Amino acid sequence: MSLFDQITPVPPDPIFGIVAAYRADSRESKIDLSVGVYHSETLKCLIMESVKAAEGLIFENEKQKTYLPMLGEKAFLDVSLKLVLGEAFFEKERNRTVIGQTVGGTGALRCGSEILAQIGFKKVYMPDPTWANHKAIFRRSGHEVELYPYFDHKENRLDFEKTFEFFKTIPEKSLVLMHASSHNPTGCDPTKEQWQELSNLFMKRGITPLFDTAYQGLSDGLDEDAYSMRLFADAGHEMFITNSYSKNFGLYGERVGNLIILTKSEKEASALESVVKQTIRASYSNPPKHGASIVTTILQDVNLRQLWEEELSRMRQRINGSRDKFAKAMLDRGRDGMYKHLTEKKGFFFLSGLSKEQSIRLRSEFAIYVPNSGRINLTGINDENIQCIIDAIIEVG
Repeated sequence: MSLFDQITPVPPDPIFGIVAAYRADSRESKIDLSVGVYHSETLKCLIMESVKAAEGLIFENEKQKTYLPMLGEKAFLDVSLKLVLGEAFFEKERNRTVIGQTVGGTGALRCGSEILAQIGFKKVYMPDPTWANHKAIFRRSGHEVELYPYFDHKENRLDFEKTFEFFKTIPEKSLVLMHASSHNPTGCDPTKEQWQELSNLFMKRGITPLFDTAYQGLSDGLDEDAYSMRLFADAGHEMFITNSYSKNFGLYGERVGNLIILTKSEKEASALESVVKQTIRASYSNPPKHGASIVTTILQDVNLRQLWEEELSRMRQRINGSRDKFAKAMLDRGRDGMYKHLTEKKGFFFLSGLSKEQSIRLRSEFAIYVPNSGRINLTGINDENIQCIIDAIIEVG
């Protein structure tokens, strides 16, 4: 008998399984609209000019490759806090803030979920729908996951009324995960007024927010996309933030992220920092260096930061331009409803409303790769393939 007789195969990850199938597809006409990676107009995942320039400086000046501190380099942590929560908050509230560099945003979520379980949280509320890996990460840490109403599939919009009423009914001092901006997969975000209502309600009921931010700067702008987190932070919430630099710096393979925790006092922050260190030590011991050095170099250099922000602006314009082109092309084909839904959303993704069966047909018959949810990465669309995509969607729909 083998030690591994009882092991049963686990289904492939719903996104990366599709990516593997796309790579294995020999059809020249194949189109990838699946994984959340930014593509240029030529459909390439290019290295940003600011990143290449920063790497040149690092190569010239780097003296050693020794371990980083468990929480990461102070310079990286400081520029990260300023980017996410703003310079003013950093100057005033740094002492009550804990931050640790993690292995991407996913690593931040995993570390955060373990710490939340350790301090007593047994359940986390997540939007319906949410990024698929959210549920798996928190369940691995022992949390019960319950979805809260968020998206009205029939009307293809954020159903804020149901969301808000639901939060009135959950137990006080609950844990709620929210997307800071560019909600994945729907592209629907609360308005500023709605975020304010949520902040007031959470403070009144002692609800702990966990903001996941993976797209800062790629929806409306760096400050605009951080509005929700900064609003809650300025209001004095105890809260968790997980951030990733995969998208806005194009550092997918470098795995650069942070776990940020806001406490009530410097004393609490000091105690909690020791817990974060312990969690990191037992997981991967020390964070990786190169990607964090790139981010630090760019954000500390005036010229490189300007170049990065210009590149980020062009990326944002391409995302919004792809959305507009797709919407107008759908309108030209008589799909008024889809046009409206597209123009009202933000960010990388569009939840098309395609069923699992229709999504499978797109992949098998037309070599257009979308996940079973029907979520479309809009940066996979360009002038050359847009009509093929629309023709196929209309055919299966």
